[in-house]
Amino acid sequence: ENQNVSVIGPFPDIQKKAYWMASYSHRTSYFFEGFLIWDMYKENREELVRSHLLNDYVVFDYTDIGLLQDRSLVEQWLEFEKQNMGSHTLIYNKDNIRVYKYEAT
Repeated sequence: ENQNVSVIGPFPDIQKKAYWMASYSHRTSYFFEGFLIWDMYKENREELVRSHLLNDYVVFDYTDIGLLQDRSLVEQWLEFEKQNMGSHTLIYNKDNIRVYKYEAT
């Protein structure tokens, strides 16, 4: 009931998808390219991630990966997922979409 879905991806492309998912599911979705730009959140990254993602589900949607011109952004997503989601529960993994239940630490 009070769960949030965070979608990580490039703005504005992911914004369109997040708005569609929010309207279809009647849930609020947030999109955070900024988490991938570590210098922006360097000083309070852990606190920001912990406070925002409490009780969230995090979606990594790689279905549009072929449309991206910037391969380095894709590598950033994959590295972010590898470094940050290993201790969280993977609840869905199919067709280039992975959903994690964020476990607050």
